[in-house]
Amino acid sequence: MSDRRRGPDFDGGRPIDSARRDSFDEFDDDEEIEATRAMDVMPDDFPPPTQQSAAPAPAPPPAPADPEPHSSYDDGDDATRMLSAADFDDFQQSTAPPAPEPEPEPQITPIELRVVSGPDRGKSHDIQVGESLVGRGLDCTIVLADPAVSRKHFRVVRRDDEVEAVDMGGANGTNINGSRVSRHALQPGDQIEVGTTVLESHIGGVEPVRQQKAFPVSTSTSADVDSSEGASSERGVGLYIGLAVAGLMVLAGGGVGAWLLMGSGGDDKAKAEQGAEDADVSKFIKEAKGLIEDGEWADAIDTLSKARKIAPKNSDVKDLLNKVKEEQDYADDIEEAGKLAKKKRYSKALKLLEDIPDSSEQHDDAQDALKDVKSKWLRTLLASAREAVELGENTKAEKLLTQVLKLNPKHTEAKVLKSQVSGDDQADADSGSADKKPAPTEKPTEAASKVLKRAFKSYHNRQWSAARKAFATVAKGNYKKSERTKAAKHLSAVKIVSTAMVSAGSMSSPVKKAVSYRKAYQADKDVDGHFGPTLIKKVTESYVTAAQMQYKRRRYGKAAQLVREALNYDPENAAAMKLDDQCTTKAGELLKAAKSHLSKGNYGKARDLARQVESMLPNLDPRVGEARGVAKKAAEASVAGDDD
Repeated sequence: MSDRRRGPDFDGGRPIDSARRDSFDEFDDDEEIEATRAMDVMPDDFPPPTQQSAAPAPAPPPAPADPEPHSSYDDGDDATRMLSAADFDDFQQSTAPPAPEPEPEPQITPIELRVVSGPDRGKSHDIQVGESLVGRGLDCTIVLADPAVSRKHFRVVRRDDEVEAVDMGGANGTNINGSRVSRHALQPGDQIEVGTTVLESHIGGVEPVRQQKAFPVSTSTSADVDSSEGASSERGVGLYIGLAVAGLMVLAGGGVGAWLLMGSGGDDKAKAEQGAEDADVSKFIKEAKGLIEDGEWADAIDTLSKARKIAPKNSDVKDLLNKVKEEQDYADDIEEAGKLAKKKRYSKALKLLEDIPDSSEQHDDAQDALKDVKSKWLRTLLASAREAVELGENTKAEKLLTQVLKLNPKHTEAKVLKSQVSGDDQADADSGSADKKPAPTEKPTEAASKVLKRAFKSYHNRQWSAARKAFATVAKGNYKKSERTKAAKHLSAVKIVSTAMVSAGSMSSPVKKAVSYRKAYQADKDVDGHFGPTLIKKVTESYVTAAQMQYKRRRYGKAAQLVREALNYDPENAAAMKLDDQCTTKAGELLKAAKSHLSKGNYGKARDLARQVESMLPNLDPRVGEARGVAKKAAEASVAGDDD
């Protein structure tokens, strides 16, 4: 014990003055206290206190509650203060490595489709859980700028880490790894071929998050510091160096932790802001796609422009915005073509519509508009050709009919009329007035009555060209003036009847058919009325068919007008009478509904229904007056500002 300087004059290596020594007398268990103190500061291999000395030693007082760790010497004594058990515990706690950070939550496996070939080469599309539609249509989740791709080509279905490609059943089909499939579970590296585009599946795992190793800190005990016997001053210096290093490390660790915490907080804030931006962009894209489905191109452009301001570098927004702008241009072209068609500038209208590509969302609308413009142009040309035929202007008629056949090479009426115009004999082509006197040397080879009889027979058999030729023979022959005048009238009527009947046979609109048959019916009276009953039946049937179509479309006023036209030609027609009764019943129902809307303050609806009733009923029907009264009251209320 002499080498450790322990005994009644020392307390844990520190000298004890006489006053403190006297205070020890109040403790009873001197040996137990001394043994406990000795164990606190002894090295592990030091023998137990019972082996050192059998003589009891005075018990030292309890250690101060808060010892001064910064004083190495007491009252100028050169003895070095040793590290107590409490100081050692504090030291160990202050230098212990920080607790490891908790494991991060597992992330969802990233799955993406990369375009390796085609117009969109280089682009990459993340696949989220759920369904993603792939195609040329702007309402798809993944939009491909490939004309050979269907509007809705295939869909990708993701369930957790499993992903499947499902073909939409289009004519173009979907090939995966060279084989056509209807459904395929995607694996890493699978290549999906649609049109001229190839997409490659990339299914990657998340890299494990490795924990950072704690900075090594010395955990040397006071026993290790004291290992050199008799070097008290060196122990004190070593102790303070150790404490200083530990303190610096604690401070450094706290600063690094604070920096990491602040940095983490900054990253979290940036991520939150980025997430909010992504959510806004996704919201705008979804809204824009809904507008695209409705054909609201201008509104879709405005919505995508807002998304572009939030995310200027977002390629999806940029591409979609450019495509929508193109679609807006095509929509403008379709609208302009309609205006040109109204001005009968058909050629320029067709050029605008034909320039809209197949890849455009407007292509189907453009094709419908194209058909409509061609139909209008064809009808205009055909009407002019008919008029030219009736006037005997065969050269003009032939030119117009040639144009019609360029627009529609299979047009039946144009073919028939052109053959009739081309087949007319020279006398018909060079026809003049029936009053023109024939040359004196001209003599008829047969009587006028015989020629006219042959003309009527051809007419009854619908041999239009032969009938016209026979009537022209008398009209321009050396016959009596009365015979020539009568034959000329028949000739003109035959031309009208033949043209109208041939035209009606090739028309799809029942109303136009009715008008054409009605024209033939009027002209037939100027011949001999042979086709009268047939033409009346044709006119009636056409009007009834048109009325039934309008009734199904709930255009009751138009249906009632058409059925009344049918009854004008055939009052006993059963189909016309039945439909007329239906229109009358419906008019009563609509009048009742109009009154109900008027009482509820729905003036606009009441006014529209009342006016419809007016158009459905004959003027002598008393309900017409009631309907006019409802319409008047509704109109006055609307003007007064009471309309809802």
